[in-house]
Amino acid sequence: MPMRDILLTAILLTAVAAQAQEGGDTQARIDYAYQTEDSNSLINLIQNLKTRVDGDSGDIASRYHLAHAQYRFAQLARERHLRGAESAYSDRSAVT
Repeated sequence: MPMRDILLTAILLTAVAAQAQEGGDTQARIDYAYQTEDSNSLINLIQNLKTRVDGDSGDIASRYHLAHAQYRFAQLARERHLRGAESAYSDRSAVT
């Protein structure tokens, strides 16, 4: 196998590995923002992913990450809403 083919293969494998790592990093950032209840980070991720999807509509991985980030943001908003409702209810029942 010529040296040129070996180098080309190494470069292609490195590019694929870097792209896979980026997807894993995005996934980890979404999960971390959700677990720490950092809605600002989720909003920033959603905006960046929307920009990426608008730029390349065929990027399936970015579409997946965008949907996942939006789902986690909705969960976080729902949990905050429920906690607010519970505390309002408990404050109200303590008065009566």
